[in-house]
Amino acid sequence: MDVLHSLKQKQAEISFTRSLNKTLDKILDKIELAKGNFNIADIYKNICQGLTAINIPSLIAIYDQRKKSIFIKNYCPSAEDDGLMANIIENELIDREMPLSPLRFYQMAFNNSYPFFYKNRSKDLLHRYPQYKSNLGKKDFNSIVAPLVLRGEAIGAIELFSPALNEAHLTIINNFTKSLAKSIANIILYQEIKKSEERYWDLFDNSYNGLIIFNKKRKFFVETNNKISQLAGYTRDEFQQINYLNLFTHEEKKKIEQLIENGNRDLIETKIVSKNGGNKFVELAITPTNTNYELLLSFNDITAEKIAEEKCKELDELNRRILDTSPISIVVLNRDGQIITANSYAKKILNLSKENLFTDNLLATEEISKNEILKNLYKKLLAKGSPFHYDDLAYWSNTEKKEKHFDIVAVPLLNKDQEVEGAISMAIDNTDAVVAKEKLKELNRHLEEKVKKRTEQLAMINEELGKILELKQKFISDASHELRTPLTVIQGNLDLAMQELQKMGRRIPEIYKLIRKEVEQMTSILTDLTMLTNAGTNTEKLKYEKIELGVLTSSVEQSLRVLAKKKNITIEVRELEKPIVIYGDESKLEKVLLNLVRNAIKYTNRNGLIEIWTDKDNEGARINVKDNGIGIPEKDLPYIFERFYRVDKARSRNEGGTGLGLSIVKWAVEAHGGKVTVESELNRGSLFTVHLPTKR
Repeated sequence: MDVLHSLKQKQAEISFTRSLNKTLDKILDKIELAKGNFNIADIYKNICQGLTAINIPSLIAIYDQRKKSIFIKNYCPSAEDDGLMANIIENELIDREMPLSPLRFYQMAFNNSYPFFYKNRSKDLLHRYPQYKSNLGKKDFNSIVAPLVLRGEAIGAIELFSPALNEAHLTIINNFTKSLAKSIANIILYQEIKKSEERYWDLFDNSYNGLIIFNKKRKFFVETNNKISQLAGYTRDEFQQINYLNLFTHEEKKKIEQLIENGNRDLIETKIVSKNGGNKFVELAITPTNTNYELLLSFNDITAEKIAEEKCKELDELNRRILDTSPISIVVLNRDGQIITANSYAKKILNLSKENLFTDNLLATEEISKNEILKNLYKKLLAKGSPFHYDDLAYWSNTEKKEKHFDIVAVPLLNKDQEVEGAISMAIDNTDAVVAKEKLKELNRHLEEKVKKRTEQLAMINEELGKILELKQKFISDASHELRTPLTVIQGNLDLAMQELQKMGRRIPEIYKLIRKEVEQMTSILTDLTMLTNAGTNTEKLKYEKIELGVLTSSVEQSLRVLAKKKNITIEVRELEKPIVIYGDESKLEKVLLNLVRNAIKYTNRNGLIEIWTDKDNEGARINVKDNGIGIPEKDLPYIFERFYRVDKARSRNEGGTGLGLSIVKWAVEAHGGKVTVESELNRGSLFTVHLPTKR
């Protein structure tokens, strides 16, 4: 019986070993066949499923070499497992990090890179977790811990649990884990290659430059990216059909063909022709690949840069023409004072040629080197960036063989850090102005002499005029006095005669009334003439006092009410809400207002209307006299304030008047610091406005 039992046990071990070996090979074959379609999680799942099928529970542990710990990631119970083993693993071990120090058998497997056989692993678990003793009962099992070593480093371990496991299975398990590690490495490598290839084609397709893989043996485009399609306008399929030389302009084809034939690394600027016929500038880089017959062509679109470059050239040329046609000398200096560029006018003045640039120093020129003030200004400009203006630099022109004069303006050239890098010096030809100034000085000298003579002559004439005016004033004064006396006598006698006739009850002859009217008019003329004469010699003075304009206008209206009533003319004086007070000579201003209202009555037809009102604003007070009379012709308006000027001489003679009234108005108003204005429309009336300051 013992022999038979022993034989059966041996057969069971052989059967288990064969089954284990076959299962592990199947697992490896399945992983190998899957190649890159498996990830690590799929591998773990495949191992679990394979071992579960032959009733071998297993777990996968991840190894953290830095922390010296393991992390149990997966546990797969066997098909016959009653759940007792699973309770311990799932409740106490899975998804937990455990240090290696208590797990000596794991540590030995990692150190030796070889599987470790643990006999009676169930006792170790019961020792660690006695609370599960009733669950395990008499169920004993062994385990083998097999490390997974990838590229020389342990990354984890597989632990198999079974009563049938023994030390003879270590070699089988070791071979399995080694092959498994290779498969994992291959999968990782394959996936990395695939990712690299995808990344390469992604970079190729989305490159900023247009890229073409060109087969120089068969003369066709193997592969093109999106950017070259955008540049040339061809799709990938269309690129396969076209002759590669048709991508380039006619004048570039021969050069490109030679470069392609040589197949060497090269970088050139060229032009390509797009599908729609437009030309584009590109920077073409030719790079040979590892194969002898393929080239990588890289097209960098520089059309915008080329257009900008052409525009810059045009702008530079325009600037050069502007500078060369400029009528002033313009010189650019470096920090040492050397001339680095100059316009045509400056070259002419300084006798510069291309060979002189960067060698001639402006400060060494004769005119500047001898002028200490100017030389120091240039030195300060180049050292500290101090701009300056220097007037009238005398300069002998060898080409024109005469002395010229220049005004110098110089400013610093600063870099982005506000450091002085050089300067711009401009010389403005001021020769004509200097010559003109000298001529002007000479003319002024002669003019001063003439003015002096004329002044002396005018002084003599003024002295004579003064004497004449004095005589005129004396004559008018004496004449007024001499005339006023007989007029007074005539008027007195006429008044007595008229009184006697009235006492006798006799009618006063019409001739008496005419004589009296003429006498009164003559007296008025003499009074006005005397006032204007005194005003012209500044002997007529103003007596300032406080005047309420409302009272003044009412007083004038009352004085002239009877005169207006003779023609049935209404005089309206507008009432003021608030009194307007000014400072002035009341008698003079009363005369102004009397003259204006008398004129309004005189030149307004019967049944007419005269309005008088005053107002005030920030500029001062105003007295307004408006009538609806015959008006004043526009051509006469500029002259009405002149002495003895009359618009309608016939009417003035009939109505009476001296022709001095408005002259007196103008003088009196201006003597107060004011002015008088007039608006008039023929047959519609006139508006006279007196503007007066409110303060003295």
